[in-house]
Formats: sequence, structure tokens, C-alpha cells
Amino acid sequence: MLNSPHTNIPGNFYNPAYRQYFPILFCKSVNSVGDVYDCSALNSLIIIAWKHEKKYNGGIEMETDNLRINREHKDRMFRWIFKEKRDLLELYNAVNGTPYTDPEQLEINTLEDVVHIGMKNDMSFLITDVLNLYEHQSSYNPNMPFREFLYLGDVYRKYAKQRNLNILSSTLQKLPMPQCIVFYNGLQEEPDRKELLLSDAFIRPEKDQRVPSLELRVLMLNINWGHNRELMEKCEKLKEYAQFIDQIRQNSARGMSREAAVIAAVDTCIESGILKEMLSQHKAEVMDMLLTEYNEQEHMAMERKEWYEIGQSDGILKSKRESILEILAFRGDVSEEIRQLIINQTDLDVLKIWHHKAIAATSISDFIQSLNQN
Repeated sequence: MLNSPHTNIPGNFYNPAYRQYFPILFCKSVNSVGDVYDCSALNSLIIIAWKHEKKYNGGIEMETDNLRINREHKDRMFRWIFKEKRDLLELYNAVNGTPYTDPEQLEINTLEDVVHIGMKNDMSFLITDVLNLYEHQSSYNPNMPFREFLYLGDVYRKYAKQRNLNILSSTLQKLPMPQCIVFYNGLQEEPDRKELLLSDAFIRPEKDQRVPSLELRVLMLNINWGHNRELMEKCEKLKEYAQFIDQIRQNSARGMSREAAVIAAVDTCIESGILKEMLSQHKAEVMDMLLTEYNEQEHMAMERKEWYEIGQSDGILKSKRESILEILAFRGDVSEEIRQLIINQTDLDVLKIWHHKAIAATSISDFIQSLNQN
């Protein structure tokens, strides 16, 4: 059994259920703030910090008083499954109904320095003069056309540079046709296929019927288990990935913790022959990728909740300030000094008291005098 050099290391690392997935070898202490552990099975370092820890942000970094931790960018499981050309070609054929058999026809041109929340989730490749941009999304994002537009600009820039295209030439410089596909498996119910348009984001003047000069279409394919069955039958790995994710969600619905749900799904799918080779040979990598993905989802949900709460709070503060100023306007001329005093107040409880005082006051001077009484 592994013994901890510290008593406050998260208990999950010592739970026997996790030992086969996270064999930790303690190597050295960084400082009084955190410790580094060499995870030989993951070929990476885990730094556990436990003093003034900043909110975990989905796998990019944590902060302590004097320590910033940047985790290495990782592949998502979806991208990792299709990292081999032969598997990516099978996926391409399934999506497009093509019969290509030579994986070497694929020219991978993914921009390796482009990441999202610390994880690489895109695949970009050329085949017969078609530029394909595949991206996996575990939550619905109507802004994908804009994101793909920005990404494609970088890909085409790289393409033009590699082929020495002269955009100042009087001869038309030919470019590969783009095809943008999003593989979606979020919890929000979506149809099997959905087209997302960049033009939907454009602000159009009222009654302006002109056609925008720019358009970009993204095809979103729902790859949750039970959707796009014909597509799944044409690509075995896509089908088994959908089954694996569905098994995790079924386990979670039974009340299992996130970690337990993933571990149980791995064991169940190995027994059932679902992604058997990959899950058997790469348990640690799969666990690491999936738990990081789920951390990202929690982080994004938490951020949305926090921003909503902040927005709600700011809205209430603004409304209360405006109400006080409106009431005082009936009492007389509000000086700029009093106006700024009210506008700059950020304590809602104080504003509530001032609101009552404004209602009770018969004049601006009464209101100022009531403030001075406190």
C-alpha cells in the first residue's frame, strides 16, 4: 500500500479502487504550498496544492499564494480515438458516404497550438482537395460557426504559406473546399443533424434585406447513443464511443460518483467488447482524459452560474440606485456629490437603508441629514 508523506493528500489517491488507474510514485516536495507526484502511468506530473487554492478551471491551472500550475494540454478522448489515419478515414467515409481505402490520402493539418479550456478538441485534415474541420463538443454551442471561421482563417493562412500561394497574383489561387463538422454529445436534446450558420450571428439593421457578404455553415451531428444510427453502423469506433459515454451516464444516473461511474463503465465495456483494446491497454490515459473533460464541463457550468449570479446582483444594485435617485428627484435637485455617493455604493444592505430614508425624507436636505445621523 502506498503511504502518504502528508496527511492532507486527497483520499481518492489511496482508495484501492483507483490504484490500478493512478499508481502514484512520490518523488519530491516543491515547497510548503504543494507537492509534485510522478505519475508513471500517465507520463505526466500531478501537482496537488492545498493552500489558498483558486477555483479549479477545467484543467488549465490552479493558483496558490506563490504557486501557479499549468497542466499540459491534452487530447479529448474523441480526438484520441481517431488519432490514427485509418480510423479518421473510416469516420470521414461514414460522414460523407465515400469509399476511400488508403489512409495516406489524408493530410493532417491540425493546428497543434490551438486549445480550448486546456484540451485539444479539433481535427483538421485534407483529402482530395477538401479541407475538413472536425470538432467534438460536449455542450451545445451556437457560436461554433464563428469559432470555425477564426480557426479556418489560420488553417488557410498556413496552407497558403506552405504552398507559396500568391494572393496578389492576377491568377486565381485555388483553395480546398471547407467542410466543418461538429460531433455533439451533450445532454441538451438536439436533432440528429442541425445546420449552424455564421450569418445567424450578424446584427442586421431593421428592414435591411441585403444578403451578408460572408457565410459559413457548420453541420452538427448528434452522436449520443440512439441518434444517427445509420452513421454509427458505418463507423464502429464512433458507435462504441457513443455506447461508452452512454454507459458512464447510466452509472451516474444510478447515483455513482463521477470517478466511480467512469471506472465502472471502463470495466463493463471491456467485458462487453466495447473499445476493448483501447480501454484495456490505456486505462490510465482514458481515465485522465475523461475526468479532465468532466471537470471542464463542471467549470463551465459553474462559471455560467457565477456570471448569472453576478449579473443578478449587479442588476439589483443598479435598480436600487436608480430607484433612490428617482425618489430624490421628487424632493429637489440632486447634487453631483450625492449622485456619485449613491452610484458608487456597492453594499445592497446600505442601499436598502438609503432607499427607506429617501422615501421618508421630505427634501434633499432631510435625506442628507438622515445619512449624517448614522
